[in-house]
Amino acid sequence: MNIAVISSQGIASGKTSFISLLASVFAHTQQKRVAIFSTDRINELLGINETKETASLIKSANIYRAQLLSATIKDQDIWDYGFRLGEEEVFAFDIAPRALPIEEQKEIFSKTLARVKTPMALIELKGDPFEELNKFILESCDVVLYVFNQNVKDFEMVRKYKDTVSKNVAVKTGYICQRFDANIMGEKMVARQIGVQVTNLMQIPYNAVIAKECVDGKLNTVARFIAKGHYEVLNIRPKILEVMQYLYDTGSKKYIKGVEKWAK
Repeated sequence: MNIAVISSQGIASGKTSFISLLASVFAHTQQKRVAIFSTDRINELLGINETKETASLIKSANIYRAQLLSATIKDQDIWDYGFRLGEEEVFAFDIAPRALPIEEQKEIFSKTLARVKTPMALIELKGDPFEELNKFILESCDVVLYVFNQNVKDFEMVRKYKDTVSKNVAVKTGYICQRFDANIMGEKMVARQIGVQVTNLMQIPYNAVIAKECVDGKLNTVARFIAKGHYEVLNIRPKILEVMQYLYDTGSKKYIKGVEKWAK
């Protein structure tokens, strides 16, 4: 499944940390491999996580693009060009810098997403969601997740997105209220503010441990504690589960393993 993740505030939204958390928890609890891409550089993502490869791997992106566009790379070898985030099977790719012509960027993303074999490919859309490349990615994905914060400005940006881009993107769209605080406003009120059904709204509450691990560059380590139900991240556990169920489960088919089956 190809999942586009967008926001209206750039680094202030918590979009990158949400992507990292979702990827690592999914990989750990569902025992699956996850790919993360970005329509810009992935420095922020690498900065909040431990990585198993060195920064010199970025240089190999030129080799990857040459092999991809000439159809000389095997599907399984694509993973060799990713940064592994900690111990989980989560790989971040830096494959299409903005300096490339827009049509070449589109081709790289299109061919990569078609060939990378994974149940979860997260594509972080950076910059204006109305930009050509971002709109192309939105139209190429199975699901869109819009990450926003609990404030008037973000509410306005979500409504603007719904009234413009989302009308032309015929895919399922879920809305993630990052750093949610029920003391500010309840979920039903947030849903009314942005004009969506409560069933399409999810929330990730603020958590001090996650904030600290982002600063320390070890966010990837949190997944195991969430899986175990550690009391310091217990408020995150059901909310991440809800997001995964929203993405994959249907009324007749349950793809996501329940917490009782999560690898601890």
